[in-house]
Amino acid sequence: GVDVILQREGHTLILTISDDGEGILNKTKKSSQKKQPVQEKMGLQNMRERIQAIGGTFAVTSEPGEGTEVRVSLNMEFI
Repeated sequence: GVDVILQREGHTLILTISDDGEGILNKTKKSSQKKQPVQEKMGLQNMRERIQAIGGTFAVTSEPGEGTEVRVSLNMEFI
């Protein structure tokens, strides 16, 4: 399944999208590490750059077999 959570913390809007799918394969990760940032592909890199351009943060964590989480934080003044 997929969970989408939108929450407000003060002047920050936080969007979290997570799933329980296969995860994103990251060949540079050691298998013993859990929920580490994934090596970004072009689409994820473009999303990060656009969000950072408006003062936000963007993080993707994933574990093979356990799913992926994307978290975006934006200052509401820039929305």
